[in-house]
Amino acid sequence: MVRTCVTLGQIAQGFGAPSTASLEWDDQENVLVLTDPYLLFYLRWSGILEREADAG
Repeated sequence: MVRTCVTLGQIAQGFGAPSTASLEWDDQENVLVLTDPYLLFYLRWSGILEREADAG
């Protein structure tokens, strides 16, 4: 799971300036940080996270 988050963070950094990445992986805290408030809003209200939790 950690490698997946690291890879997602690297992909996100490749899509724009480093200060505008939508998500980042914090190696020290082992936390995926969603820095884009619109992406966070979408994920919370779309039901995607609930479906993933139910599937896992």
